[in-house]
Amino acid sequence: MKRYLLDSNIWIYAMNGRHPDVREKLESLPLANVFLSDIVLGELAFGWENSAQPQVTQTRVEQFLK
Repeated sequence: MKRYLLDSNIWIYAMNGRHPDVREKLESLPLANVFLSDIVLGELAFGWENSAQPQVTQTRVEQFLK
């Protein structure tokens, strides 16, 4: 079984919905085979901390990653 370690760009593409094919692919994969590194989590956190609405963005990211 293939495993996927995704970078921050892929997570952002999937969350923003600008690339529906990316989101569809992620949704088709078994959750146990999709991973993100601590570095990617840090990049996502940096992004939400520097967004116009940090709390809203943080909640959105956390909900997406569940």
